[in-house]
Amino acid sequence: MVEDATHRLLRRHPLRLLMLLGTRPEAVKLAPLVVYGRTRPDLDIRLVSSGQHPTEMLEALGHFGLRADRSVTLFPGDWTLADMAAGVLTGLARELASTQPDVVVVQGDTTTAFAGALAAFYAGIPVAHVEAGLRTNHAAEPFPEEMNRRLIDNVATFRFPPTPAAAANLAAEGLGGSDVFTTGNTIVDALHTLLAGERAPLDGRASRFLDPHWSGRIVVTAHRRENWGKPMDEIALALQGIGERFPTHVALLPLHPNPLVRRAFRARALPENVIVADPLPYVQFITALERSDLVVTDSGGVLEEATALGRPALILRNRTERPEAVAVGSAKVIGIEHHGIEAAVAHSLQNGGLSDQATDVFGDGQASERILDWLRWRFGLTAERPEPFIPTSQALLETVLPLRRIA
Repeated sequence: MVEDATHRLLRRHPLRLLMLLGTRPEAVKLAPLVVYGRTRPDLDIRLVSSGQHPTEMLEALGHFGLRADRSVTLFPGDWTLADMAAGVLTGLARELASTQPDVVVVQGDTTTAFAGALAAFYAGIPVAHVEAGLRTNHAAEPFPEEMNRRLIDNVATFRFPPTPAAAANLAAEGLGGSDVFTTGNTIVDALHTLLAGERAPLDGRASRFLDPHWSGRIVVTAHRRENWGKPMDEIALALQGIGERFPTHVALLPLHPNPLVRRAFRARALPENVIVADPLPYVQFITALERSDLVVTDSGGVLEEATALGRPALILRNRTERPEAVAVGSAKVIGIEHHGIEAAVAHSLQNGGLSDQATDVFGDGQASERILDWLRWRFGLTAERPEPFIPTSQALLETVLPLRRIA
């Protein structure tokens, strides 16, 4: 429990939270927290960017009426993981010394989140880890995200797993306890916010994706570091084969800005019904996702969005730290070999087999409120403890997922 002196102090003064982000996914997943937090007079939210992604990659903040209060460093494009970690560690250390927040909030598994958590730990400031507990149990898949997330969980004071299975992972590692609280994933909060507004039309090359003459639409994303090189070439080759085999269907690939990713797809003569576009603004990407019939991705966030929207998803990886989507029949892991990818896409287009029903397995749109209201309760700002998130499909999940918890 919080000590009485701290309890009294924080009843008199707002709880100062520094929320750190550096990538587009972090911007999407932390934005709902900032928006809700700034409606609470007993919270003081400071939003800090590490600079891991260029400013234009953080455009998602603008859709929520936000901008970073400060950027602690600026990365050249050729920085290594070690360079990035060192830059965030030293840059945030100076920021923490200057602002002295009560809690540092990090999200997910990025280099920004890991280095930021370590900087806060060194400064003696509690770390709150949003999206804790996800595991593949393979250190290099995803790389470096699996190890980043494990290390963050070990230095965090407060852990917010999005699902009961993620909470069980923490408990199995000896990281359970009263400061673990299951919340749902904030990406569902962001999705609900955007779906409540008007849809953003696609523009440029991507606008062809919505032409009415297509008999089916596929959204494809690929970016993971462990897929750079030959695996990305395999994905590109598969995409070429899919386009040729299904000429009445269209595939949209918003191309990640990383040069190694771009090279794999630019080097191949893709058919006209495979649209390679620049990265889409987040609101446009959600429009494309909502209008799709199938999603093929190596992105965890896109998998969560597709599952929440009821769009079947094929996962371009050998394993996933989000097994809930597979357990409820919304997704399937298909690997990164081009024959297997083509076969899985063909089977899905011709025979179905995956669920197209929206599910709350990753959240119900209230994760941000749960996280911040729990912190308010934990620090004595409110007497009301929020209830944890339990998906409506939890009974089904418990029959499928226990083996993953100890794998």
